[in-house]
Amino acid sequence: EPGSTPQRCPTCDGAGEVRRSSRSVFGQFVNIATCGRCHGEGSIVTDPCGECRGQGRERKSRRLEVDIPAGVNDGSRMRLSGEGDTGLNGGPPGHLYVYINVAPHEFFSRQEEDLIFDLEMNPAQAALGFEAAIPTLDGDPAVLKVPAGTQSGRVFALKRKGIPRIHGGGRGDLLVRTELKVPTDLSDEQRDLLHQLAESFGTPVGADKGLLNKIKDALG
Repeated sequence: EPGSTPQRCPTCDGAGEVRRSSRSVFGQFVNIATCGRCHGEGSIVTDPCGECRGQGRERKSRRLEVDIPAGVNDGSRMRLSGEGDTGLNGGPPGHLYVYINVAPHEFFSRQEEDLIFDLEMNPAQAALGFEAAIPTLDGDPAVLKVPAGTQSGRVFALKRKGIPRIHGGGRGDLLVRTELKVPTDLSDEQRDLLHQLAESFGTPVGADKGLLNKIKDALG
């Protein structure tokens, strides 16, 4: 049921404040305070609405579609002007602030406008070189030629495959970081081949029985 329209406050006569004067031996003093009846508004609603209780606004929820710009950072804040709470007594509405929380990606980590992708390689690939299909934000994979003898931790840059710069100026890079993955589940054939490779390098693998015997002799 609608309430009555606002009326001028009879206590402060619409001023929103009350003045009280007092006398002392030092003279006359005037004390100005906010009107306790209208709370400084200058008007009162004698029969307030049951929905808004005389404030002239009610609480409702609605969904808004927000255009998030490409390249936005985690923790960024966007202001939607005029989409906040309605002002009291017909005043202008406030603003709605949207805080951006960027979810982690399945493949990429982010460093400002650059993306980082960790590329696993086995010892054979690291020694002989290989080609790898690298996922990109555009959807089409990029082909990266990893040269022979690549060490773990080497970084290759795919230019302009990163995050768009939010204020313009192109895009960042996609940084591919190699990571040597040592196999732990070898077949007998693979194990034999690795032993042959180790022998060709002249490097011992497994338990060195000669070294163990020398240690035993030294210990008596």
